[in-house]
Amino acid sequence: MLLRAAAEVWQAKAFQYRAYRTIAIHDTGDPATIIVEQEALGTSPAAGEFALPNIVVLTAHDGRITRFRDYVNILAAMDVLGRSGGVVEDEPEGVPKA
Repeated sequence: MLLRAAAEVWQAKAFQYRAYRTIAIHDTGDPATIIVEQEALGTSPAAGEFALPNIVVLTAHDGRITRFRDYVNILAAMDVLGRSGGVVEDEPEGVPKA
């Protein structure tokens, strides 16, 4: 359900990014790969101005990006959209509540 909602929001373009702010760049065991902590800055009708945390894993060879993986905090994104992302509606059996 959460992933379906996130896909709907992405397709509806319910928020707009205006810039990215780099928090930290981390080395990995592979000299061609870095991990970037950043915030996507933008606006949404529900939250106004926001800073959405995310992580990017970037690999480059011969001056070209060969792999780019972007991990967004979906719960934070849902909060930005006013959809109470911090609330888990469907918990699997046996999983303790936080």
